[in-house]
Amino acid sequence: MKGRGVHLQYSVFHCSLTWSKLSELKEKLNWIIDEKEDDVRIYPLPSEEKVIIMGCGDRVPDGVEVFLE
Repeated sequence: MKGRGVHLQYSVFHCSLTWSKLSELKEKLNWIIDEKEDDVRIYPLPSEEKVIIMGCGDRVPDGVEVFLE
């Protein structure tokens, strides 16, 4: 992800991508992640209801609380 966006926190990046570039990035990520171990989430901004989850992203990691309004 380095070189694609701004490194905000450990494993958190902010990228400004077109939908085409996002598709390319997702394809590359699919080649390098371990879907049983890695959790990749893509949140289009500003706050759209679309969330892209790759790998084992259907789980909530231990110690993380999710609040829905």
